[in-house]
Order: sequence, then C-alpha cells, then structure tokens
Amino acid sequence: MDATQIASLEIEGIMKTFPELVKSSYMLESRFKNTRATAVGTRAFRLPMKYSRPEDAYALDLNGGTLGMGDSSKWNNGSITPFVYAVSTNWTKLVQLVGVTKDNVAIRNVVDENMADVAKQVRNWRNKLLHTAGKGSLAIVSSTSGQTVTCSGGFGARLLGPGLNVQIVNAANDIARGTVQVSYKFDLLGQTQTFTTVGALPAGIAATDYVRFNGLVDGAPICVYGLPFFINNSTAGTLLGITKATAPYVCSNVIDAGTAQITQPMVRALINMIQARLENEPMTGGFFHWHRSQRASYEELGFNLQVIPMASGQAPSELDLFFGGTEGTDTYKLSGFPTQIDDHADNTAIFFIQPDGWGKVTYGEGSFWYDALANSKIYPIIDIATGTPKTQFGATMVDPVQFYCDNVMAQGLLQNLGTPSYN
Repeated sequence: MDATQIASLEIEGIMKTFPELVKSSYMLESRFKNTRATAVGTRAFRLPMKYSRPEDAYALDLNGGTLGMGDSSKWNNGSITPFVYAVSTNWTKLVQLVGVTKDNVAIRNVVDENMADVAKQVRNWRNKLLHTAGKGSLAIVSSTSGQTVTCSGGFGARLLGPGLNVQIVNAANDIARGTVQVSYKFDLLGQTQTFTTVGALPAGIAATDYVRFNGLVDGAPICVYGLPFFINNSTAGTLLGITKATAPYVCSNVIDAGTAQITQPMVRALINMIQARLENEPMTGGFFHWHRSQRASYEELGFNLQVIPMASGQAPSELDLFFGGTEGTDTYKLSGFPTQIDDHADNTAIFFIQPDGWGKVTYGEGSFWYDALANSKIYPIIDIATGTPKTQFGATMVDPVQFYCDNVMAQGLLQNLGTPSYN
C-alpha cells in the first residue's frame, strides 16, 4: 500500500465510518467439538478409529462341542499434519506517517485497520477453505473472454476477492497453467458468476479448469481438508492414509439429487442411511449446513402447504409468508434437526454435520504473527538489488491448521441439488 491508495480513505464532511463491502463468516469451525487427535511427532497427529467389535459368532454344541478362538475389536489409525498458509500486507513509511487519525485531519488509522483486517481475513479464509474438497479449488472455469473468466459450480466466484493471486489449473492432472491476480468478482446470486484479472490469462485455459488457492504443489495438491473431503461416498484413494476401497467406515453417506430440487423423501432417506450404519442415535447434536439458496428451495416446498389462521376473517397484522424465520438467523429444521446458513457454502449441496466427529490440529497455539524481528509483528522490506531496507514495511499472519473428521459414517450429504429461480 502506498500514499496514492489511501486517498480514498479520507473521510469527507461528516462521514465517521466506511461501510465494509465484504462478506465474512466464521460460524462453522466454532461448532466442532472433537479433540481426540494425538500428537505422535513434531508434525504428525494420529487419529485412532474403532470400526468393529468382536464379530465371530457361531453355533455351539453344549454336548461336547469345542469353543472357538473368537475375534477381537478392530482399530485403525489415520494420520494428519497441519496445512500452513498466510495472509500478508504491506505499507510505505509515508502511509504510516500520514495515515493516522488526528484532530482536524479526516483520515482513518490506515496501518492499524490493515493489521486488524489481516487477522479477520485469516479466520475468513479458514471458513472458505472448510467448504472445499482438500486441494484448494475455489472456482470452476466455464468459459473465458479476454481477461474475464465465467465460473460454474456451487461456489461461482464467491470465494474469490480483489487482489487475490490464484492458480489456473488443469483439472485432468492438477498441474497449474499459470498464476493470475483477481481484479474484481461479480457474484450476484441468480446472475452469471465471473471474475476479471489484472493481467492476461495463462495459455491453454479451458472449460473445467479450476481456480486454485495459490502456492500449492502440482500433481497432488494439499490444502485445508473441508467438508466434501470427508463427506463423500467415493471408494477411490485414501482418507488420512486409510485405503477407502477396503475400509467402508471411511466412506460417508451421500444422496445425489441429479439437479432436482430438495424433497422431503431425500432428507428422510439420508437420515435413514446414517442411522442404519451406527447405533445409539448417531445424529444427536447434529445439524444441517446449507447455503441460503437451499434454504429458499426448502422454503418453496411449504408455500402451497401453509394454513393461515384467520379467526377474525382477516389476515394477522404481522402476516409472515416465510414461516416466521428471523432474517439473519436460521430457525428452520429438517426432520427435527436444526439448520445453519453459511454464505461460503456450496449452494447446490446440503451437509449433515455431526460436530462430535470434527476437530482440528495446529502447530503450537495456532495462528500467529510472523516475527521476523524479535517481539515485533512488523518487518522491513529489503530491496533485492541493493540489500538495503526500503521505506516500506510488511506484516504476515500465519495459520498452521488442518481439520479432520474421525467419524464420517455419522455425516451426510445431499449433492447436486437444483437451485430455485433468482438463486
């Protein structure tokens, strides 16, 4: 950030604050309750799972029959290490000097606000990545025109933002075609989702390519393990080092809607699927996690089923055709289970989350300011050519974290759901 960029922060007239034209969400992580991961080294954590009790039952002849050797309970161990990412910022000495609130000077405390925003954005990125499938996919390329990329899929362009550097990746081999910086995104619900780039798009970009979190390795990228990484019914590959083809207990419960709108039988079928695999009310304490587009879709199921009480012959003065749900909260239930809205969620999916199965691992106490200098959050920027400091400073918050689920059989997913009009 330089002095030309803070001109727009001058507060004209009587304006005391600026509106924040960004979307943040931090709710999902706060619901996770699992602390069962055990450190087994300087980096790795172990996740023990019991997937069977002694199963060997047999007929026994009490008139001289022989007892069997029997079986035993069975356990397996998954392993996990934190994924490390960072959010950085910078400013010049002039910004530090002039971007400070003083009497009779209409300006914000630029550096302080920038530092606070970095901390907020680390939490925001945790939530965004928690909705992705483990390899950092933030958007799917549908088509391109010049420096404009049109996006498809359940996220559209919603997880992107101005100034974000991203990789454009060939989905067939997970190899990046190149890196671009997002100039702006256009992510209005119900409209074409696009983003523009600061420079030219990389050569070879094509439909089905995906937009990837920057800095990940090609071939086998590893990012934050989000909901779809654990909640899927694929038998391919491994989950936390356990081969899925031979371990059905690491395969979750999924119903594919085939782009149809949600129906009550879909929800009931998913609930039955989960309860048929585990004992003792495995869904207790769980909730359905959805985007507000799916909330609208569910709402439409009831439009023709409402009974409006009119004992006086007139509609109530506070008639609410949206079932009395308070805006900004989510009071709806699906088959008795509460729901939670998240605007970072895939708007073509509804997840059932049993939070007792979810947890996270970190290095140390978690996110921290990178202290290049002792006891300082701020470090000088060095000129590469001369090796001397520039009149510019930087700060970086580092977040070493990874999420895990050690009971995927208690989770569920309705995927490929249709979205209602205008969504």
